[in-house]
Amino acid sequence: NIPKSHHSIVREIQTLLLSHKHIHLRWLKAHVGYLGNEFADQLAKEAITKGDPFLLPKPLSYLKAKIKSAALSIWQDNWDNG
Repeated sequence: NIPKSHHSIVREIQTLLLSHKHIHLRWLKAHVGYLGNEFADQLAKEAITKGDPFLLPKPLSYLKAKIKSAALSIWQDNWDNG
């Protein structure tokens, strides 16, 4: 039983894991001589230097915690200072 996630990338990974019976993970030493890794490294470097920044949405749990913390802080301030 896999917990549900609100993050699309997590759901996509879960779907892939469930749909494939055999998954092999391999350790590759850094980005040395592996075409796919070299290309990924190149894209990452380009994204840092030329790419437009983008923001990932915060998870709902993070936002709820921030709201709860802010509400508690306001309540505490009202309690302390009348």
